[in-house]
Amino acid sequence: MADEPEDKRLYRRVDVVVPFGFRPADRAAVVPIDPELPRRAVVPPDDPVMAALERIERQLAWVIDRLEWEERSPPVQPTPINLSGAGVRFAGRQALAPGAVLELALVLPGDPPIRIRTFGEVVRHKRIGRAPNGSHEIAVKFVNVSERDRESIIRYTFQVTGR
Repeated sequence: MADEPEDKRLYRRVDVVVPFGFRPADRAAVVPIDPELPRRAVVPPDDPVMAALERIERQLAWVIDRLEWEERSPPVQPTPINLSGAGVRFAGRQALAPGAVLELALVLPGDPPIRIRTFGEVVRHKRIGRAPNGSHEIAVKFVNVSERDRESIIRYTFQVTGR
């Protein structure tokens, strides 16, 4: 029996269809997108009015965050991608040279869905098909994904594979 080649990848990869989008970005635009928000003091639950106001405030913050995310992020649509904690591979209509910087947005299913916005750098490009308007396979490594988002992606890849 022949030895199977060792997989030296750091993260598990999965093929999924999720809302995904990208757009070219300037390298100077690569800045931390998702800074950790300072933790706020939690109101003791012994005051029902304050507890209700705290719940309303959390829900309102979630709605505002979602609206701002949609406004700032590239438009997303269900797209087949190959996803890992290190990056993403997808098919696109345009050729993107290695080294090109992209702004990426994706939504992982869940309750609530996990919205991720980050930057990536094209590491590989391969033309698929021979037609002039054929598609291109583009591999992108994340360049500034927050640890929280990377952990969400890793957790999702394990859920998808059932491990």
